[in-house]
Amino acid sequence: MAYALFITRNDIIKNTPLQGAIDADKLLPFVRTAQDKYLLDLLGTVLFYYLQAQLPNNTFSSLNLIIVTGN
Repeated sequence: MAYALFITRNDIIKNTPLQGAIDADKLLPFVRTAQDKYLLDLLGTVLFYYLQAQLPNNTFSSLNLIIVTGN
């Protein structure tokens, strides 16, 4: 299974002070590390992998969508 990130390249560019002045592709490996280190501990193994499996197809339930998007 491919590893899905909870943040996109565009999210990195849009939500950083440097905006277009950074190469977001170079940051993605660090995003994966941070995701494994912090989100995995925060969400717990079962929920983390459950949400990650739903990411590629965007098949979230309404409650899981709130967890992922914060809205």
